[in-house]
Amino acid sequence: MGDRLELVSHIPDVQANYQGLKNLARHLRTGSLFLLSIQKSGIDFEQHLPGGIVYSQLIEELEDKIDYHTRKKSYFFKKDGKILAQEQLTITLFRQDAYQKLFDEAGFDFQGVNNENTLAVYKKR
Repeated sequence: MGDRLELVSHIPDVQANYQGLKNLARHLRTGSLFLLSIQKSGIDFEQHLPGGIVYSQLIEELEDKIDYHTRKKSYFFKKDGKILAQEQLTITLFRQDAYQKLFDEAGFDFQGVNNENTLAVYKKR
């Protein structure tokens, strides 16, 4: 994989993300595998659905720090220009160097990615 990866989290607080991974590690046995899905980063788009409904996703960049950056993702279902449903999430995207250090501190070793490049595999020390 030539692309640099980022760890994407829906937990808005950076310290809570660190603590959450450490808590997870405490509950796994030595040698356990921890798998993370590899996905393309979100982009703005619209998709027309049956019944005249339009699904759209909008991305807004928020803060940009050395170890991470944040985005606001807005999801909408519209019909005839009227919003039927919507949701907004603030997500944290940890840069590769930062999350690799975090995984190491939590007791995980990177094993590689699967043949399809869809999963990052970590092993609990």
